[in-house]
Amino acid sequence: MSETESPPETDAIPSSAPLSGAVSSSPAVEPAIAELLRLFAGPLSEVRFPGVDHTILSALASEVELAQAEVEQARALLASSLAALEARRLELHARAQRAKAYARVYAEGNAPLQAELDRVVLPKPGPQAAPSVQRASDVEPKKRGRPRKVREGSSLFEPTPMLEAPAAE
Repeated sequence: MSETESPPETDAIPSSAPLSGAVSSSPAVEPAIAELLRLFAGPLSEVRFPGVDHTILSALASEVELAQAEVEQARALLASSLAALEARRLELHARAQRAKAYARVYAEGNAPLQAELDRVVLPKPGPQAAPSVQRASDVEPKKRGRPRKVREGSSLFEPTPMLEAPAAE
């Protein structure tokens, strides 16, 4: 079949048909692209364009799915690493509190050491985000559009002086 011929109507695949050798309904591949892949697997399977055919599109879609899987693995690893970091921070905090308490008992007769210990203020325990990691929920969405014009000296609710119309003669 050439590029200019249209496929017969009987070759059409229903949209609910599974993709054979193509991409499944993966969140990594947009539905419109999955539909195009389905068409290139069915009615357009014999059609070849420069650098674009079913084989090339399927291979690229598979690469996208693999990359998405790698991202999901990296996110899972990041989540477990952040949990381990938080657990270590909490353990360090508890040990630091205990160390300061022992040091206060030890420094009871030593005023300069007691003064130094009093200057050390340990943070309250609790979850902390890593300084270089910013959560998406912590970032305010960027305002869209142009900023409003502000006219000085006028207010929306201030009455505006009416211009006097010239008197009719």
